[in-house]
Amino acid sequence: MSFSEYLSKYLADNNLTVAQASKKIGIDRSILFRYTTGNRKPLNTETVEDIAERLCMSAKEKKEFIEEFDKQTLGDEVVSSFHYVNRLMETLSNADTFNSQNLSSITADMYMNNYSFTQKSSYLTSPQAIIACAMHIFENEKNNNTGDSVKLLMQPTYSKIEGILTPIFSGSDKIIEQIICLEKAMEKCYTNLYAIEELITPVFCLKNFNVYYHYDIVQSHISTASLLPNLILTNSCALLFDFEMRNGFFTQDKEFIKLLDKHFVELKNNCSPFLEKGSYTHVVQESNMVIPSSRIGTIFNQPCIVPCLGSEILNKLVVDFPLKSTLVNTLIGIHGDWNGMEHIPPMSYATCCCNKKGILDIFRTGRIGEFPDKYYLPFTKDICIIILKRMIYLQEHNLHNYIILKNSFNLSDTIQIYWIPEKHAITLRYTSTDNLLQINIVETSIFNSIKNYIDYIEKKGLCYTQEETIEFLKKVLDMVINDEL
Repeated sequence: MSFSEYLSKYLADNNLTVAQASKKIGIDRSILFRYTTGNRKPLNTETVEDIAERLCMSAKEKKEFIEEFDKQTLGDEVVSSFHYVNRLMETLSNADTFNSQNLSSITADMYMNNYSFTQKSSYLTSPQAIIACAMHIFENEKNNNTGDSVKLLMQPTYSKIEGILTPIFSGSDKIIEQIICLEKAMEKCYTNLYAIEELITPVFCLKNFNVYYHYDIVQSHISTASLLPNLILTNSCALLFDFEMRNGFFTQDKEFIKLLDKHFVELKNNCSPFLEKGSYTHVVQESNMVIPSSRIGTIFNQPCIVPCLGSEILNKLVVDFPLKSTLVNTLIGIHGDWNGMEHIPPMSYATCCCNKKGILDIFRTGRIGEFPDKYYLPFTKDICIIILKRMIYLQEHNLHNYIILKNSFNLSDTIQIYWIPEKHAITLRYTSTDNLLQINIVETSIFNSIKNYIDYIEKKGLCYTQEETIEFLKKVLDMVINDEL
């Protein structure tokens, strides 16, 4: 429903003529008539909000009304991306502590009773039976040390299946490989964001969980050509089930398993990595803390201040551990050596989405969330002052754009989102006091959704202006100098 259609329907549902509504709103009847026909639109959101207030729309109606206006002015793709990425942010915020005991409401007692999988083949006719069978396969493989992997082909993903992966395989060395299909069309790409939501916890939690993707049409999997598109496969058994988990087939037939394994390997060879997991140590060893690029962006509760840290400060702050010199040299290689205010850093960062609370937390605690606490010492007052002066310098000279959000967004304290325009890549990082885990995503539609999220924030004025940002940073600097934090 377009903005004009929504307005017309609201007037009709409330028995209001254009003439009556124009009097209530206080605008010319001809202008309102053109709003209802789509020949004209309000100049800004404030006008739309005023119309909604004067027409006494409910909170729900007002929200829908403004959203339709946003779609018309910003584009449906930008608005939809904002809402879906916001959902992803909520998921990430809720995953700050990866507690495997709370990942799934599914219990063995609920689904394992009354089901037997000792026969060579079994037909399954309910979601409960399919889930019980999946649990049976996973439990058998948990302590199987043959080196064989568990292979999953999920179209696109199933939360009930992924919800039992982490509780069962947590702490296990079992290799799990999953292939999912993603929507290539931009208007349907939000399936891809849902896939990240479902997979984010098991990928972070499990030691060897590798996810690959290929483009496909998700809706094709409910056609007769793909009656049983989902597969759980091991060296000894296989479970296939349909899109709605109503029908499944469990088999231990060796020849059929070989055929499915061959099909899985061939498909995997045509796939691309979707979620690649790395660890802090591995990333430092590979000198790849952040992929060098002319433009990098971040979304995190705190601002990214690493570009403000030069070699002198880094060598004071970073504790002595085997990879200290590698870490310092990597950061300096990316951001340049910030040992004087005259330094012009390379354009390695362009946009940094954060909030005021995150900025205050850094200088109140002397801690940043990008690195585990055990690897560096808290900032002293002198270092806080240097960092703040450099932040102001970067903002004033348009070398680094700090986007400080006005409203209460669900930005995480422990998970950072990085995006790299040149590579259309996204990196998610989880930081605890002891370690840093990261997942790399190279998938265009997800990257575009993140980019649209930032566009929405800027175009809707949900962030402070450059002048307001500089004023706030200067205020924080004064507070640090005067010990007021």
